[in-house]
Amino acid sequence: RTGDNNIAVRVIRWTDGSYLEGQDMWHMSGIHRDVYLMAVPKVFIRDHYIASSLSDDATSGSLTVKLELDNRDGLTESKQYEVRLIDPAGNVLQTQTGSADFTATETAKSISILFEGLSNLQPWTSDNPTLYTVEVIQKDAAGKEESVTATPYGFCVATIKNNQFLVNGKRVLMKGVNTQDTHPIMGRTMDIETMWTDLMLMKQNNINTIRTSHYPNDARMYAMFDYYGLYVCDEADLEDHANQSISRMKSWIPSFCDRIERLVRRDVNHSSVVMWSLGNECGSGSNFKDCYEVAHKLDGTRPVHYEGTRVDKDYGGSLYSDFYSKMYPGMDWMARNTSNLDKPMFLCEYAHAMGNAIGNLPEYMQAMEESNATIGGCIWDWVDQAIYE
Repeated sequence: RTGDNNIAVRVIRWTDGSYLEGQDMWHMSGIHRDVYLMAVPKVFIRDHYIASSLSDDATSGSLTVKLELDNRDGLTESKQYEVRLIDPAGNVLQTQTGSADFTATETAKSISILFEGLSNLQPWTSDNPTLYTVEVIQKDAAGKEESVTATPYGFCVATIKNNQFLVNGKRVLMKGVNTQDTHPIMGRTMDIETMWTDLMLMKQNNINTIRTSHYPNDARMYAMFDYYGLYVCDEADLEDHANQSISRMKSWIPSFCDRIERLVRRDVNHSSVVMWSLGNECGSGSNFKDCYEVAHKLDGTRPVHYEGTRVDKDYGGSLYSDFYSKMYPGMDWMARNTSNLDKPMFLCEYAHAMGNAIGNLPEYMQAMEESNATIGGCIWDWVDQAIYE
């Protein structure tokens, strides 16, 4: 309202959601990340979803920008939309337009704007993280600008073909680490300098993949993943570690699916995200069927990973996952189970690095490089979750 306003925030330490946050980490109360209050027009772009397709040589393709529009006050208005695709040098490659007319009973609608015939594209990879810009402008009926957003976007298409995981049509070997939002002084609050230092060390040590264990990382890190070039296995904040039976209880399906939906909706436009992960150590319950379907419904392009739904003593992640997945396999297991599979194999955790560890790393790498189905893996983990005392 006009004049002074108060904003109150309630911090709730324990909720039913706590059963879904049983990760192996320090659990701290409080708000760990920035919270924003944003001013928008009465009718506004609530969200946008960018998707692209590429030719076999990844140099031409198309782009779709879906706008989700919000008219929660029930206004009768007309809006115009202008979307620009801008190349890395700042040149406008193509401009497309759309419009939406609202009646008092229409509180939400969506429109899609298509860019076709794009040529001479530079695809995004971890080695060459080329970013374009998608600029979205909302105007009123008279053509006056009301809002503008600019989203960095790279043309990166991750797919599975037979037992191969492909990025822009080429096989990649994921040499990764698991990460935590953890700092010895600031706890679970990450500052920009620490994020940047971590990413520079990763790039200097030929790490090309991050698994966000076991929750989405700070949103600002994804901008760095996009800019500097790191593949991301983006994991939902879902781990019922000591209560895995709830993954079979239908009453928990809405809570499980909510975690997946929030993950995908927040991170869907980040080119560095090449797969979704439904969670960690949550058991093998049928609730993950619903989670898997939600991920594919919200984002029809990227494959979905989950390690927990084992149906075979030697393999992991066969149900409700586009990958086989395994944690901490021994070398005998690696020799038997990493090739000639009907899905790609992803070692989401291996070579435990706490203390005197990371044993057999050369043997692990040799087995992955020689495999015809294993796409790589992520070491546990990037940094000790230590607190100074």
